Amino acid sequence: MTTPPDDKSCKAESSAKASRGSGSVGINSLPDENLLDIFSFLSTKEHFSQCAYVCSNWNQVTRGRLALHPSFTLFEKWTDFIERSNLEMDKVLSLTIDGVELIEEQCGTISTKLVNLTQLDLCRNKIKPTVVKGLSSLTNLKKLNLGHNEIGNDGAKHVSSLTHLTALDLFDNGIGPNGAQRLSSLTNLTQLNLGNNEIGDAGAEHISSLTNLTQLNLRITKLGANGVKSLRGLKKLTELDLSGNQIGYEGVNNLSELKNLKKLNLGNNRITGDGAERLCGLENLTELDLRAEHLSQLKNLTQINLCLNQIGPNGAERLCELTNLTQLNLRSNLIGAIKAESLCKLENLTQLDLGYNRIEDDGAQRLSKLKKLTQLDLSGNQIGSIGAQSLSELTNLTHLDLNGNGIEDGAQHLSKLKKLTRLGLNDNRIGDDGAKYLSELNKLTHLSLDNNGIGDTGAECLSKLKNITYLSLDDNEIETAGKKHLRKLIRCGLCSIRTEDDTEEGDTEEYDTEEYDTEEVVIPTRVIDDDVKSDDRESDDSEDGYLH
Repeated sequence: MTTPPDDKSCKAESSAKASRGSGSVGINSLPDENLLDIFSFLSTKEHFSQCAYVCSNWNQVTRGRLALHPSFTLFEKWTDFIERSNLEMDKVLSLTIDGVELIEEQCGTISTKLVNLTQLDLCRNKIKPTVVKGLSSLTNLKKLNLGHNEIGNDGAKHVSSLTHLTALDLFDNGIGPNGAQRLSSLTNLTQLNLGNNEIGDAGAEHISSLTNLTQLNLRITKLGANGVKSLRGLKKLTELDLSGNQIGYEGVNNLSELKNLKKLNLGNNRITGDGAERLCGLENLTELDLRAEHLSQLKNLTQINLCLNQIGPNGAERLCELTNLTQLNLRSNLIGAIKAESLCKLENLTQLDLGYNRIEDDGAQRLSKLKKLTQLDLSGNQIGSIGAQSLSELTNLTHLDLNGNGIEDGAQHLSKLKKLTRLGLNDNRIGDDGAKYLSELNKLTHLSLDNNGIGDTGAECLSKLKNITYLSLDDNEIETAGKKHLRKLIRCGLCSIRTEDDTEEGDTEEYDTEEYDTEEVVIPTRVIDDDVKSDDRESDDSEDGYLH
């Protein structure tokens, strides 16, 4: 049944008619295809909750748009919109509802109005078990995300009626072994996330009947060796996350039968070197998070993260046989300058993090052989001018972090790295002369130079970096004249600059200096001009599953 437009809608339509009658050109005089083009610049929420109610003409256009793009996101007052709208809701195939405390009647609205949904994302909506019951009639659903809710075992029972599901995310829902048993009837599932639910070994045994699974997340589920043994029959698995459990040596031994695995996360499982050795039969593995040292026989690995493990010089030497590695994180592992030589055999490395490993100048010289490197972190390694000179041979570098190394006049050598876009040089005492050399790196977009003894002359040199978007200059010696030069960068489009004394006394802003990583250089920012705002780095919530 079509609901008559409200007074506001009528007024808008009357105004539009009056405009057309007076000879002026209003937006409603445009053809439908032009209106559709205009609406396409608006957010999805605005499409449906605003445009559809302005007038009948706009309503028709949004209906047409809905048919072309059957997917949208709703927030508050979404049920009112669905109930009142005369849009063709049966054409909606994908729906996301964000940050709403759903009740059973509202889920009933979804089931009756959006009967052809194939994808539904209700993550973080405080959903209770009875609410899930209202979704049971959505027989066309293929993908369902109920992560971070409160459905429990009873809710899992209602979900089990959606037998056509192929992807299901139930992360952090208070589900136990009984709930896992209910889900075992969903035999069409290929992707399942039950992370942070205490299903234990008994629950894993029930999950083992889902033999079509290719992706499975059971992180932090109180899984032991017996639970992993139950998973041996899931031969189609290519991605498996068992981090945060206690599977031990015996559990790893059971994984050796999953020959199709390409990605495996076993972090925080108390796995020793002997246990890691049992993974050698997984010849298709390309990504492994194990945080252990005995990996040398996993020849197909391309990425390894072993940060904060104290694998030592011998552990680093064992890795040199993994010649397919392209990304390696060995941050804080006590490797030392001599054993850095062994890593030079990894000629395919493009990203390397050796922060806080006592690399020193000798180690830097050895690492200069890795010519394919594009991203390198050697922060906190006592690298001086000689080491900086060696690193200048890595001409493909785009990201470089040398924070806390005291390179001093070594900055002149870094000026040869013309491809650099991100550079971290906090606490290196480079002074104005160093700033002058860095000003030659005209591709830089991110630069961190805290505590470097830079004054007004250095600031003037840095003002030549026209592509800079983030610049940190805390704890330097820049006065009014230097800041005046830096304001030139703001006029050129710089997002933000940070220098000391930018805030008035008693109103000091605090910022956490985040560690540089191979994905993104993070430089803390503070406003130097009242018209410039600091940007916050977005955090990545990696605990959700496969439906995002």
